[in-house]
Order: sequence, then C-alpha cells, then structure tokens
Amino acid sequence: HAKRIAAPSQVTPPLGPSNSATQREPGQVLTPIGLVSESAVRRLQAFGKEADRRQLPRIDVGGLIVPGLSLSENSGSGYQRGQDVTAGREGQFPWRESSRRANAQGHEGSQPSTPLPSETPHAIRHGLTQANLDVAGLVKYFPASHVTAQREGLVYLSMQVQLFEELPLGARLLLEVPLAERTRLSRPSVLPTPVPDVRAWAVWEGGPSHGRVVRSHHQNPEGAICACMPHEWLLGVHPLRDYAAFCVLWTAKLLHEQWFGRYPGQQHYHAFARVQRDRQDEYCGCGGMNSYAACCRESDRREATLTHWRNAKLASAQYLRELAAQRRPILSPEDVAELAA
Repeated sequence: HAKRIAAPSQVTPPLGPSNSATQREPGQVLTPIGLVSESAVRRLQAFGKEADRRQLPRIDVGGLIVPGLSLSENSGSGYQRGQDVTAGREGQFPWRESSRRANAQGHEGSQPSTPLPSETPHAIRHGLTQANLDVAGLVKYFPASHVTAQREGLVYLSMQVQLFEELPLGARLLLEVPLAERTRLSRPSVLPTPVPDVRAWAVWEGGPSHGRVVRSHHQNPEGAICACMPHEWLLGVHPLRDYAAFCVLWTAKLLHEQWFGRYPGQQHYHAFARVQRDRQDEYCGCGGMNSYAACCRESDRREATLTHWRNAKLASAQYLRELAAQRRPILSPEDVAELAA
C-alpha cells in the first residue's frame, strides 16, 4: 500500500528519474510524483476529510477542486442542500467560475480539434442538444472539451482537468455520450450495477504514470469509471458537467488513496473486492457510513470466498450482456488513451 504523507521521511521516492539533484526548497514535500508544495499536499488531505464528511467541494473552471461549502455559505444559486436533484436541471454540484481562472485557462499547446458547441458538426450538435445535456454549460467549465470521435450513435468527448491548485498532476477525461434517448438504450435494467447512461474513463497527465488509464476498485467490468450511483445522474435530467464533476472527484479520491493509503468517502462495491482489499479503516463498501471493520467485514469473511467470486463473476457477465445489447464497444486502454488525446 502507498505510504501516508505525514512527514517527508515517510514518503517512498517516485519511480523514474532520481530527485537527488533537486534541491528541496522550504515548504516542499517529497511525494510519489516528486517535490510539491506543502499546501498542495494539505489540500489533498483536506479533500479527503471533506469526502469523509460527504461534503461536496466547489468545482472551478478546468475541473479545479476548491474547498467545499459550509451550510452558512450556501447561496440562492446553484446547489442547495436537501433539494431533490433528480427533479430538475440545476444539478447538484456547487460550481464556481473564477474570472481569473476563466481567463487563464488556455491549455497551452493543445488546440481542440472540434470545439463544443459552436464548431461541432450539425448532426452531433443537434443530437447533444436533443439529449438535453447542456453542452454550453459543460464547455463553460471545461473549455478544452472537444469531440474526438463519433460511431454508431455514440459521441466521444475529451476534456482536461487540473484537480488541485499547485499540483503538477491532472487527468484527461473521456466521456462516451449516446445520442439516443435514454429509454431507447435498452430495457429498464434490473442489474445491481447497470451500464451507466454516459460511460467515462480517465488518463493521467503528468507524473510517472503520464498517459496511463486510471484504475480503481470503483470501475465497471469493462474498465469504465463507476462514478456515482445510478439515481444520482440521469441522461437528459442532469447536466453533463455534473457527470464530469463526479468523474473529477472519482479521480481525486483515487489520487488520495495512492498517496495516503486510504480511499476517502462513502463507497459502494461488491463483497469479493471488499474481502480482497480488506481496508478496515475505510467506509464499508456496502454504502454504509461505518468502517469496514465495524460493518460487513465479519459477515464477508464468514461467507466462502468462492461464493463472493461467483457472485462477482455473475454480475460482471450480466453487465457485459447489457453492454452488448446497447451495442456499445469495449475499449482497450490503448483505445481510451487515443480517444482521450
């Protein structure tokens, strides 16, 4: 497991070029990606604590995660705690648009091949508009979003995300958006983990893993991100930028796990993976807000491992059958990296 960054001496040096020639300056900490500012490390730690409290951070232009809202800071615009997010178009994330960041967000050296929405081919633009996805809102907060491919009623969108201020590590998201109405994708799913309306993947940008697809225990059988529970985001009901925000948080939580050895926040994943991971101090994968040690660990271990494995394989096979029924492809890591570029 990754070692916790409680002090510089506890950090395992990153793989790759040695930092021996790099002089550590005051206020820097040695991390798995090299020397970064203490403030960046503290921000990642604070994000984990917010996730444990089920507190949503603000999302700024470019997918930048900034400190979360307190109850007293909630305003009349955007997300309101307690609102029924499935009932309207407002979404559930408190978005913050900083004019400084909006003006500075240029993504130097990377010009989008097909910017959204104004220069998108008419058929794609019309399809995305008909799907009620608020593409303009997506581009407002992810200005480098662009179409990378279209195939058989599916549009692939790529976008860069920064994650945290002063952290020289980000990601590129790839979203697969169906142009068909949600009711035409397939019959209503009865699977424990149905195929998400929009599938997504993430690729690291910066650091030793640059260009590699991000992997987590929170992913679907074909490798797509398991970003949220099915009812938390619905195609044509919630804006697409909110789904991108779920993917940003998914990536940031995995980064927290890699650096500090603990995945923060509420979790939902199957018993076979819970037994394999045996993360006793994390929230239980059953979705409860108790630690795994105080929740399902004992009952998981009483059940035969073969039973857990069989149940996981059955759920995976059902998922892949539904994916095939929707005529959606299985993308290899190479496909994901190419489409996200």
